[in-house]
Amino acid sequence: MAIKWRKELSTGLEWQDQQHQQILTRIDLLLEAMHVNKGDTVVADLLKFLHEYAQYHFSEEEKHMLESRCPIYEEHKRAHEEFVKNLMELQALYDRLGASTIVVMHLQRWLIDWLIEHIIHVDKQMAAEVRHD
Repeated sequence: MAIKWRKELSTGLEWQDQQHQQILTRIDLLLEAMHVNKGDTVVADLLKFLHEYAQYHFSEEEKHMLESRCPIYEEHKRAHEEFVKNLMELQALYDRLGASTIVVMHLQRWLIDWLIEHIIHVDKQMAAEVRHD
């Protein structure tokens, strides 16, 4: 059930696509670990990565949007803020319950749904504006 990079996920911005591929790789590690009932072993590392990733990746996207006067900057920034809010809620759940099955499954489903939706419907639009398509 790995989430493989595919052409329709490409935004056409190499730096952005590379960063998206990094997070997909991390999701795949979680899925592989879950497949052998070891999801709990990767959750702490994944949460740490997500905090760092959100800070770096979102600031990069927002910087490029501001530089190009992207008209969807505010909408995109709100999506990033929502991601961080959800990540903090998941972190609190993890801090309370540990890497329980419910935490692992919630993390996996949220990441897949958010990432695919965000890339296809928000990042692709942002990339087109930044590239001035």
